[in-house]
Amino acid sequence: MSFQSTSELIELIYQASAEPAVWPQISEKINVLLRGSSVFFIHDLHSSAITLLARQDVDMAAIRSYQQHYAGRNPIIPRALQRPDGTANPIESLMERRDFDRAEYYADWFRPNGFHHSTGISMRVDDNSSVFLTFFRPKRDGEYSDSAHRILETLAPHFRQSVTMGKRLEELSASAAIGYVALHKLGTAAFTVTRRGIVTELNEAAQSLLDDGSELRIVAGRLRCVIENHIPLAHHIQHVIDTRQAKTFSLPSARGGEPLQVMLLPPVQARIWAPEPTVLMMVRAPRAVLASALDQIRNAYGLTHAETRLMAGLAGGETVNQFCERAGVSRNTVKTQLSSLFSKTGTSQQKELVRLVFTQIPPQR
Repeated sequence: MSFQSTSELIELIYQASAEPAVWPQISEKINVLLRGSSVFFIHDLHSSAITLLARQDVDMAAIRSYQQHYAGRNPIIPRALQRPDGTANPIESLMERRDFDRAEYYADWFRPNGFHHSTGISMRVDDNSSVFLTFFRPKRDGEYSDSAHRILETLAPHFRQSVTMGKRLEELSASAAIGYVALHKLGTAAFTVTRRGIVTELNEAAQSLLDDGSELRIVAGRLRCVIENHIPLAHHIQHVIDTRQAKTFSLPSARGGEPLQVMLLPPVQARIWAPEPTVLMMVRAPRAVLASALDQIRNAYGLTHAETRLMAGLAGGETVNQFCERAGVSRNTVKTQLSSLFSKTGTSQQKELVRLVFTQIPPQR
């Protein structure tokens, strides 16, 4: 999958947080890549009830029978929920194939619908629900490849973030008293901005970003970027309002630091109290999000400072040799730290440590 197609797909995924009608487009694009049928749904952890987000090449009658009878009899679901968030889960990674083939679910629902192979990812949304992206193939088309699983695992953090934000925005919009969106509920810096660049609301994280001397300024009530020769923010905002398409881009740092990542979400619908359309603009520094995830993991697993530093290096893309050179430590020391990390986190490979970091990035609150 090319960088361009990946970027476009990720933009669609985030757009779905504000526009659920986009989910079928996302499902269709991934289906083209993975070749098969698919169902995206939210699974209630207490009742096994499901809420359908999108489907491709799966009959609606099959969906209804699954909702009414087979959701609670699917042996894959409880096993997948025990796996780390965002991990690709082909059937064979979860249970013995012969046991699956003998299950009522396979005999009465899975096989009659023409399916034999399946894979997917699941992500916990909150204490009550998880989102599942599940893909099916007939036997003649063969199992899903490692490259298909890599595509899913690459997209997983974006799916989780989008669904989590969408859920919160939907809950918050149910109360008209809180306005367009209760920005204080989002931990990332968030602004609502009109077509002309006027800031109508901002949360504490956004105010902190402005106070810290970032590339963003509010001048005469309008949001401005101080980077010279950069496309004006107003141009991006107008494009999102006119096309109703989400947009992501980077703002280079004036001080040579890591760029800010910006996401613009179009207005969900006209609001009677809004004199003109507004977009939701969210801004974050990638390294700050990674640092937050590492803090969570350090506290959860009781990691030392040295172990956390090593984990940060691996998650940042360094090899062991590169980390040793940068940190000024020996390979033997790093091997000892790695062994301790594996023991504390219940992992056995470096890639599992990296996956743990990115699957444990907390949803924005």
